Amino acid sequence: TFGPRWTNPHLIPHILQELKTGGTVRLGNLSACRDLIYVEDAVAALLKLAGLSCGFETFNVGTGSATSVRELLQILEELRGKPIDILQEDKRLRALDRPYLCADSTKLSRLTGWRPVWSLRQGLQALLQQEEILAEGIRG
Repeated sequence: TFGPRWTNPHLIPHILQELKTGGTVRLGNLSACRDLIYVEDAVAALLKLAGLSCGFETFNVGTGSATSVRELLQILEELRGKPIDILQEDKRLRALDRPYLCADSTKLSRLTGWRPVWSLRQGLQALLQQEEILAEGIRG
């Protein structure tokens, strides 16, 4: 999950903090793929689930589409209108990093009708605007 005011220093908050300081974005595994869901979609899913009376069940909440760190950086570059200086550091590689994580929300969709409405690009653009780190020509 990603969105405004997310303070847990995972991937996207880390990248945004590095961009705010104008420095090099230091990362580990650029090929790892993750299912990145915008916070409004995640909240909408949880609200749908709160309305169910199905006992104790397990549900996945995600977009069903995984994006690599490298692809994420490319989208951020496009949205900002300028390149990102990236440094891949071995010390940032995780010993137990899973190469691919993607949610299957079929059960959730079938029972509630929920589907994500925000694309990764739309969520990132909204986040960049909120964080005020879009290039000047793209803000409007």
